Amino acid sequence: MANIKINHQALRKMQRDMQRSLDRNGPLRIPVVAEPVTAAAFAPMMGAVTNNYNGPVVQQTGDGNTVQLAWNNSGTVNQGQASTRQIAPGYEQLAVVLAELLANLPVIGLPADQETDVRDTIDSVMTEIVREEPDPGMIRRGRAAIKGYLSDFASSVAQAATTEGAQIVRTAIEGLSNALPS
Repeated sequence: MANIKINHQALRKMQRDMQRSLDRNGPLRIPVVAEPVTAAAFAPMMGAVTNNYNGPVVQQTGDGNTVQLAWNNSGTVNQGQASTRQIAPGYEQLAVVLAELLANLPVIGLPADQETDVRDTIDSVMTEIVREEPDPGMIRRGRAAIKGYLSDFASSVAQAATTEGAQIVRTAIEGLSNALPS
């Protein structure tokens, strides 16, 4: 491996130049717009791609404890984050049912607006069940809302895009019915 030497004098000069620029132009301001936390944050994000050609790329986890920054890089930048959150005791089965439902939503064939509503509700419930003290009322309401969307859709099984989609709906409704702690 090549012997790399750090040019400390050049680093100090760069630091002084940056400080002079900040003193002259005021503080550095970078507008940041946060995206809502989604259930996808709980699943492995394999193949996720962010393309940003005109500025910094900042990725932050929902809890704000992990941030990644890429700015003015040439070529490809590969970054990854692994976050594991403990599911509150008693909600493990619900988490499994919701994760399976989320993975199978495209197969079901819900109308786009209903699929979005189901995804958003799953996101809310998943966010709640990883809290230290989840709100059981919020979880029950979320579960009921998801069952409602699926039941409305299942009542007209002819709407299901495939027989497989109809089976997924029936399995999800049954799983949601049995998934809360006693």
